[in-house]
Amino acid sequence: MKEEQKKAVAVETKEVEQVSLLDEIAQATKLKPSDEAYSLAKRGIEALISQLLEPGKEGLKVSKAVLDSMIAEIDKKLSLQLDAILHQQEFQKLESAWRSLKFLVDGTDFRENVKLEVLQVTKDQLLEDFEDAPEVPKSGLYKTVYTSEYGTFGGKPYAALIGNYDFSAGPQDIKLLQY
Repeated sequence: MKEEQKKAVAVETKEVEQVSLLDEIAQATKLKPSDEAYSLAKRGIEALISQLLEPGKEGLKVSKAVLDSMIAEIDKKLSLQLDAILHQQEFQKLESAWRSLKFLVDGTDFRENVKLEVLQVTKDQLLEDFEDAPEVPKSGLYKTVYTSEYGTFGGKPYAALIGNYDFSAGPQDIKLLQY
């Protein structure tokens, strides 16, 4: 029985001793392992060590210049990724829509009892709404915009409807524009 206890103690001791050098360095940062910053610091230390262990960098001293070089490399990668995102056509289209809405909000005098509302409706949903209704006054959009506000006592009718859609010469777009 004592033999089994010795093995169990030996295994526990080995597990305690197997705390990696990386963990020891991360613990020296005075951060708690439960903190989010702890895992970030650990990944940063891991990246530093892996870069220092690359071929041709043996014996390289960790200095401010080495760290600055690593930071510059990270900065360069982030800049390239951000540049790729900002130049995507889909992102530019989305940004344009939000900037247009901001322009509208900034140019609105809310002291004049003006209220802006945003209704998220795709072209397909709008076309489906009009096709499902036997006539335009029976459509969901008409009920939302006209009947519930203008046709109701105390309602606040809409002064303008602005749609952010791209139309082509396609049959669905022509049909939607005819409504």
